[in-house]
Amino acid sequence: MPKSGTFPVCNLSAATIDTIRNALEVMLAESKAHGAMVVDQSGYVIARRGTTRLMDPDELATFATGAFTSFSMALKIDEMTVEFPKKQSDLIHFVQINPTTILMVFISRTALLESVRPRCQTLVKKLKTAMQAKQAVGEAMESLDFISSKLDEMFKDL
Repeated sequence: MPKSGTFPVCNLSAATIDTIRNALEVMLAESKAHGAMVVDQSGYVIARRGTTRLMDPDELATFATGAFTSFSMALKIDEMTVEFPKKQSDLIHFVQINPTTILMVFISRTALLESVRPRCQTLVKKLKTAMQAKQAVGEAMESLDFISSKLDEMFKDL
């Protein structure tokens, strides 16, 4: 972790990520869901609690974020549940937290989505508040212009 306590990929402070993790734990304890993740739009896992039985959580976050983002843009939705035909598979419930962050919740087939969904909505409200707080954001990331200029410099001869 950087000295500033900021995670550079998501630019959230360590304290904010702890708040997110704690909120995920509370939601899991109160619901029949067995796992949850908060991911950014690129599929980077910001925080995760519980388990998923589908595949490696990091790979799943990458694939699922892309799928949800595509559906949400095309259908103008901010919430969706995916059910797989395989009997032992989890349901994945997605909720858009903000334009760049998504909540993914893993629900067994025996759990009722109707019991988990309201808890997801409550969690999203808490996460929005936590992520909008002034202390939520760490030091600013490198300038996009700087990164762009370095890439242009690296590839100028190609």
